[in-house]
Amino acid sequence: MELIRKTRVEITKNGNKIRYAIFKCLDCFQEVERCISNGKRDKSCGCQQYSEEKNNRISKSLKGKKREFFTEKHRQNLSKSLKGKKRTEEQNKRSSFAHKGKHPTEKTRNKMSKAKEGENNPFYGKKHSEGTRQKLKISLGGRKLTIEHKKNIGKAIQGVNHWNWQNGKSFEEYPKEFKQIKKKIYERDNYECQNPECNIENPYRLDCHHIDYDKTNNNSENLTTLCISCHSKTHGKKQRIYWTRFYQKVMEDIKNVG
Repeated sequence: MELIRKTRVEITKNGNKIRYAIFKCLDCFQEVERCISNGKRDKSCGCQQYSEEKNNRISKSLKGKKREFFTEKHRQNLSKSLKGKKRTEEQNKRSSFAHKGKHPTEKTRNKMSKAKEGENNPFYGKKHSEGTRQKLKISLGGRKLTIEHKKNIGKAIQGVNHWNWQNGKSFEEYPKEFKQIKKKIYERDNYECQNPECNIENPYRLDCHHIDYDKTNNNSENLTTLCISCHSKTHGKKQRIYWTRFYQKVMEDIKNVG
């Protein structure tokens, strides 16, 4: 790259000076700021990537080899320098955007799991502090963490402490005649999910959903057939108004078409 002009000098914590400058990429003619030593070394700003053939050669040459980027001393120094520091919101957003849509394969997950077994686990040999234990007790309503609770921590957070607690509404019983009513609703809807945005073909289970969330209101206009996936989306208490209006609109459209 071609050096155009020097811009600034940055002083590190150790007192070292890093000089920056504006360089012109000779491939795409774009101006970029780089550390002077890196700018003189790089042939392009990154617009020119390795060819497929060269990538394959590099991959074969590194296959089966372990590369140690840092010595043990470097790792300790890095650990000390980063201790107590938190990533900024901007850094979190950049990281989130870079990994968006990417998921590790099953093989990678197994490797990650095995890599953190036993002594390799960062929490190996450690215990929760007294403050953390108190927070766990408060979140669990004062209940002690038994072995069963540790294995099923999600099940332990129930009742009032659960994020979706709705004053015990799920314990309300359906009327006795509801079994016969929902069969008629299934027949009316041809045993199909009535969510127009549903993409699931032949769902393994159908549910009869109360549009206004009132189990005693078994009017046919207040009942609709949903697959288990679409029905589960309506359970959040913060979105009840949205789903009520959504399915009321769906019922109106079906009525107008009919």
